[in-house]
Amino acid sequence: MRYRREIHIPDRTTDDGDVAFGMDIFASGENVADMVMSADEEHRLRARLVWALGRLSPDQRDLLRRVYGECQSLVSVSEELNCSRQAIQRRHERAIRKLRRYLSTDFKDVRVH
Repeated sequence: MRYRREIHIPDRTTDDGDVAFGMDIFASGENVADMVMSADEEHRLRARLVWALGRLSPDQRDLLRRVYGECQSLVSVSEELNCSRQAIQRRHERAIRKLRRYLSTDFKDVRVH
């Protein structure tokens, strides 16, 4: 079980094909404290994300929850929903485009409780 503020920093592959540890992104000369967001910033980002997700259709939210929240592949989602992987891929792309559009919208005038 992950704690609320725990994050996973995945390993990555360099241009040379070598595996670089995820923690290597924190160079020794950098001040990690400067890279961590404040609780206020985190609250604002969460509120913005909740608002943007709320603007998606229930099917789009469900798809994103399955893929990102439950780490299901598009293939497994397509099998569960009994439709083609291509159809799920298109739905996923549309949902992500819509979410990006909402997240890039000016958020100042939106009231969040």
